[in-house]
Amino acid sequence: MKRWSFYGCVGAMLLAGCSGDDIAPDNQVVDAFMAKYPTASQVTWETEANYLVADFLYQNVEASAWFDGAGNWYQTEFDIPYSQLPEAVKVTFESGEYADWRIDDIDMLERSSLEAIYIIEVEQGSKEVDLYFSADGVLLKVVTEGSGGGRHQPDALQQSSAAHTIESWIAEKYPNARIVEIDSERGGIEVDIIHDGIGKEVYLDAQYQWLRTEWEIRVSALPTAVATAISTAYAGYRIDDAEYVETPAGNYYLIEIEQGEREQHVRVDAEGNILS
Repeated sequence: MKRWSFYGCVGAMLLAGCSGDDIAPDNQVVDAFMAKYPTASQVTWETEANYLVADFLYQNVEASAWFDGAGNWYQTEFDIPYSQLPEAVKVTFESGEYADWRIDDIDMLERSSLEAIYIIEVEQGSKEVDLYFSADGVLLKVVTEGSGGGRHQPDALQQSSAAHTIESWIAEKYPNARIVEIDSERGGIEVDIIHDGIGKEVYLDAQYQWLRTEWEIRVSALPTAVATAISTAYAGYRIDDAEYVETPAGNYYLIEIEQGEREQHVRVDAEGNILS
């Protein structure tokens, strides 16, 4: 990764490049950044993937802004304190199952073509989880791998013509859904939406064919037939997590159960039939 700095360079010196071996971005990139964040301080630039990234302080918050070589802005990631979260996000988090986990980091992502999202990274023991929220407090998804505090790189798919095809499909399949994120995912596409007030993850293949849609379900909200089937077939196990999954072939609940260090995923339909 190549880094350069223009902190301390001003006016024409900045546009011409700083002293020594430091290199400044093209004028149009610098101008676009300064127009968007005129009070930014401690600014440094780096390249990451195909982007130019400005790392800076803005209103006493650390931030990273992503531009292309033509000066087009894609997103800005702000490392914010808990106090700056929207009240709706706080309410959802504090009433959720991760409320007693330790908060490791909080990021706000502002994007050029999508609404802002808030990411709360929490940990408990050796477990790390990223919680994605919309500004109105909808829990969009739970990423159990954890991002390890790394930055959230924009996905080029969000800015491509393919995004319009995906948006049209979502509008037909899930009327009135709000698209929050479109990402390339393991050779396919993941689209995060808010539908009927629920954060859902929609998975498509590379040809935009629907594979499945899934969303988190509170364990306490599982149908009695599903909970009974698990407790009967897997006595001694505890239900740790649950999701509802829609597929072209049928729908089911995906239940994560554990017993000590042993973990297992079980598929159960709404009638309590164990599928696997």
